[in-house]
Amino acid sequence: MLGIGPGSTLAGRYAVRERRAVGPGWERWSAVDANLDRDVILVTFPADSPYAAATLDAARRAAALTDRRFTQVLDASGPGEVAPAAPAPAAPAPDVAPESPVVQVHYIVESAHPGARSLRSILEDGPIPDDEARRIAGEVATALSEAARLGIHHGSLGLRSVLITPTGDVVVQGLATEAALQGLDDTAPHVPATDARAIMGILYAALTTRWPLGPTGGTAPSLRVGSTLTPPSEVVPGVPAEIDAAVVEVLGADARECRPQDVAAMLRPWSAVPLVDLHSDTRRASEVDSLTRQISTTRMASVTAAPVTAAPDSTPLGASLATPGLPPVTARISGLLEDPAPTPDEPPDPFDPTDAPLSRGDSRLALGLIGGLVIVLALLGAWGISRMPSNLGAVVPHSSASKSATPTSATPGTPASGTAQTSPEPTAEPAELSPVEITEAFAFEPNKGGRVASRSAPLAYDGLLDTPWRGNTAYATEKFGGLPIPGTGLILDVGEPTPLRRVTVTVPVPEDFTVLIGPNPSLDGAIEIGKVVGESGEQVFDVPEDADDARYVIVYVTKLGPDGARFRAQVSEVLVEQ
Repeated sequence: MLGIGPGSTLAGRYAVRERRAVGPGWERWSAVDANLDRDVILVTFPADSPYAAATLDAARRAAALTDRRFTQVLDASGPGEVAPAAPAPAAPAPDVAPESPVVQVHYIVESAHPGARSLRSILEDGPIPDDEARRIAGEVATALSEAARLGIHHGSLGLRSVLITPTGDVVVQGLATEAALQGLDDTAPHVPATDARAIMGILYAALTTRWPLGPTGGTAPSLRVGSTLTPPSEVVPGVPAEIDAAVVEVLGADARECRPQDVAAMLRPWSAVPLVDLHSDTRRASEVDSLTRQISTTRMASVTAAPVTAAPDSTPLGASLATPGLPPVTARISGLLEDPAPTPDEPPDPFDPTDAPLSRGDSRLALGLIGGLVIVLALLGAWGISRMPSNLGAVVPHSSASKSATPTSATPGTPASGTAQTSPEPTAEPAELSPVEITEAFAFEPNKGGRVASRSAPLAYDGLLDTPWRGNTAYATEKFGGLPIPGTGLILDVGEPTPLRRVTVTVPVPEDFTVLIGPNPSLDGAIEIGKVVGESGEQVFDVPEDADDARYVIVYVTKLGPDGARFRAQVSEVLVEQ
């Protein structure tokens, strides 16, 4: 289009190789810097472009950024001469006019990332797992937040603007320049909000392969009900609730205006390392299999989390234990303590005092029968006394005989044989357990300093088994993908030191985990009250009687449970009692 092709030389220095992208009035080419013998990327546009001056200015401003998450602007100049490739030996056809030997264009030279693929290309292989999608969007948001500190914005962010290198690094290209090439002002007041929406659009597309904003650029449009965007969890299974909430907050019908730094705050924390090889030749098949496994796992998880006596399909999980007007946890306990209502098959009790009152005649008959019964019992008693022997000692030993026995030492709780037997004092029964209110919860990630924010943490004590807390990161294996991570888990805060007596933890999948209590939101000073190896379901842990009062309960997972095709720490519900 601009007289450039493979084999051309630009400005006597850049040997053009392959065209990578075409936009309205510009082209992107891979090239080699002959002077420095290194790969570069050329963005070329006509010398007479009405946006040439603004584009070169944007490139020079972007060159001030050295963040590795951006393609580096190495040069911005023009017009430069384009020398065509050497002609082929065969002469051109006589009816074809020869091309002009020299063309002049403006150009921007950017750093190259060999082997990198655009996110648009990667999504042709299928959706990306939620943890990796969160990481990619988070890195883009953080990068644009840093650029915004210098007053530089993207203004035209899309799926082709994001590159993923073979090592998993996230790189943003076209900062400020892509907008300038289209005649857009990247310094306008609305641009930060535009970038924020685009970042969330990238997250949505990574999860669903559907683009939710404007022209789709080759991807399928997002699903909508009327004008309302369908949350990603309704398009693909297994998307965490906190990602759904973030998408709706930025892209929903009642979206608020955000900046890239706001989006980064919503998505934190994310993995510091890539979790999926997006360049794998087998990813297309593995992602389809992963989606199937996620659907199967979602169905199986609902069966695993259900009580032994399952409610009918039409009854929500836990509805049979709910009591109107009570919090979920209190309602659950209240339902277990209430007397069951009699079933219709039970015969009525003939002596039930709630029956209808007797008539006057029936009352007289009843009194007569009772009086006769008393007289008969009195006669039988008198006859029995007359038949008893006069020497009761021949029949029953005197109490003094038992006292003459050799005294023995008494065991605790048993009176000595040489002492008079008195009615035993009633033993003090332990007070009934009562639930302790959990005020807040956090993820526990020792490899990241300990306490880490987690939007799904409150789901671990909402009284619902089908809304589990899910760890912030999923891994390739049950032992954290081979990374040097000792464990992860959940910290629950009861607000103040409390004499805890029991902790009940329900997990939806088999996991290895330890339960600890202590004064700090860490392992320092915590005591272990129990552990589980490879078990799922409800697990009950009694606190030792001599344990100090504790404020924090830690569920520390050392072997992750399955979560679709990957592995993640998961806790359905935690009940703390005193």
